[in-house]
Amino acid sequence: MMNIAPIEESLELPEELSSIFDDIKLLTAFEGSRNQIFASYRIVFSMNGRAFPLGLVVEYLNQSASRYFIALSEVVCLYISINFRHALLGGTKDGSLLLWDLRDSNLF
Repeated sequence: MMNIAPIEESLELPEELSSIFDDIKLLTAFEGSRNQIFASYRIVFSMNGRAFPLGLVVEYLNQSASRYFIALSEVVCLYISINFRHALLGGTKDGSLLLWDLRDSNLF
């Protein structure tokens, strides 16, 4: 696992994300393939006076956020397989496993 302190200073969330969440904290980050970093954040979303802690996973390419994934629990660990680089696996604070398909989709 890499030291996330220098990464936190170099990665910037897009304005559309940082403006809607009240509290954002970097939990973990790791380098994927060349120029690719995955970072997991704890975010708090407030609605009707209630706070909901969520997980946010951001894929950065060349230090810029390229896509992001929302989870219903904090994502405390991330893994990407050497053999299956299109699959990102996340483990949450509540014990759930999440799997994201990173292949591009022509559906949208």
